[in-house]
Amino acid sequence: MALGLLLFAGLALTDIYVCPIKAIFHLPCPGCGLTRGFSAILHFHLLDAIHYNLLSIPLFLTLGIATMSTLSDLLLKTKFIDQMKGYRFTRFQIINLIMIFALNWSMNILRGI
Repeated sequence: MALGLLLFAGLALTDIYVCPIKAIFHLPCPGCGLTRGFSAILHFHLLDAIHYNLLSIPLFLTLGIATMSTLSDLLLKTKFIDQMKGYRFTRFQIINLIMIFALNWSMNILRGI
């Protein structure tokens, strides 16, 4: 986890953004723009983050909550993450997530991100 945070911090502080899917297929992937979006969030440029990838703010918040929960579990000896591991998505939730994912991907393609 620490290595991932260091890698993310290094990317966020530089202008190096490489998407292997876009480099190979010349089409943006659903995650294209997330690194730039996360970097924009860290610089408090929320509209830029939305422009780079519609899902950057919700994913940034989700990752932040997961990180804080993990730290809380480690420091306070709680079991929040263990409780979340057993969560089962309903069919309705899965369909909605797939639709949001597809919408975001099509927006990335239309905007040429």
